[in-house]
Amino acid sequence: MKKINLNLKMILLISVFFISSKNIYSQWIIAGDLAGIVGSRPQVSVVDENTAYVTGGLDINATYKTTNGGTDWIQLNTGAFQVFYAILAKDAVNVFAGDNGGGGAIRFYKSTNGGSTWTIIDSIPVAGASTSNFKQIKFSISNPNFGIAYAEGDSAVYIYKTRNGGNTWTRTLGPTITGYNASGGLNVIDSLFFAFGLAGNPPAIVITTDGGITWNLRSVNLPSVGFDITRGLAFKEDKLTGIAGTSSSDQFISRTSNGGLNWVNIDIGNTIINFLGPVMRWIEGTNICYLTVSYSTTSVINGVLKSTNGGLNWTAMTTSGLGFINMDTKRIGSNVYGYAITDDPIAPSGQQVLKVTDAIVGIYQISELVPDGYTLSQNYPNPFNPVTVIRYSLIGNRFATLKIYDILGNEVATLVNEKQNAGTYEVNFDGSNFSSGVYFYTLQTDNFSETKKMTLIK
Repeated sequence: MKKINLNLKMILLISVFFISSKNIYSQWIIAGDLAGIVGSRPQVSVVDENTAYVTGGLDINATYKTTNGGTDWIQLNTGAFQVFYAILAKDAVNVFAGDNGGGGAIRFYKSTNGGSTWTIIDSIPVAGASTSNFKQIKFSISNPNFGIAYAEGDSAVYIYKTRNGGNTWTRTLGPTITGYNASGGLNVIDSLFFAFGLAGNPPAIVITTDGGITWNLRSVNLPSVGFDITRGLAFKEDKLTGIAGTSSSDQFISRTSNGGLNWVNIDIGNTIINFLGPVMRWIEGTNICYLTVSYSTTSVINGVLKSTNGGLNWTAMTTSGLGFINMDTKRIGSNVYGYAITDDPIAPSGQQVLKVTDAIVGIYQISELVPDGYTLSQNYPNPFNPVTVIRYSLIGNRFATLKIYDILGNEVATLVNEKQNAGTYEVNFDGSNFSSGVYFYTLQTDNFSETKKMTLIK
């Protein structure tokens, strides 16, 4: 019987404040030099600490992978194809890619041997417009068998879906939004909720909450210069909280707490330059999110900003003063592994690869307002694999415990075991080392106790 004690320090970050130049997070370190051999819009896909893929994007036909943490980068055999614009490694051997629409068609590719050989999944004829290319590919964290890919061809958006881990894909027409092009920022929470950013005016995204039957255009309430690229977009698993950023939003990002209906500007205190807009990542099961910075009026924040309270406050990570044009992250257990491509601030182009290993802190106080009563919420997502979030509220300064039990009633984990102030908290439970099945979690104080059921599916 395994017992885990995550008696961790609470993070009490509620009010918005300007970014501090003091770096309190893990450092990004050089993990290979790709100077001159990746293009102006590269994409990154992370499998684990040691394995990652980088593709040139738009104008350079070069795709690379590392299996030893960036010590060596191997160029993959893609020379017979058009330039890869998008890439997603579902695992170490199953890799998906889409090209830039050259040669009169947009093509969707798959490799089942880590990029050694490729087959074409589908091909969409196009006239060769500059916006005709494959955009992004993502799989759901809560349901890894479900994935979305999308491309823009001439005047139409095409949505690909898979429900069997990428073995087969179906193609349908996506939303037609007059005055906008698709720009990136694909988010896939589950088979019903997915969203991506748009290029146009005003800055906007498009969201579906019914699996693509209907689509909703949502302004993200950011400053505009007439044509804005909303490449930055990241939603939490609750489908309510999200962040967005654009190519012209300067010192602002935007944040929603009601699923994209309304957005509030967050002033991060410095003018940030991203000629395509920032790339954003939300770490599942946490309030941690990251965004890229190409370069800035304040050089100390070049690279990556990190928030630990759902986008309210941001702090610079150490990146040796290098700006980032793209990045990707992968959570495994209590660590986040990230890889990023640097950007030349004068003539944007990929230069070097950097990587980071960032530890996750387990308990977050998300509100210090005194609630009306004690509550223990249903975990989300549920079912989950392997990470879920449990939210609870305390009305006074109380000693609280939050414990996990298996179906036989055996205690298998202790997530909280400390005195806490009044407020609302979130804690992550990582089931990586547990078997599939039904579990129970119990919140207990001196005068309150409640138990709920959750299901781990691997």
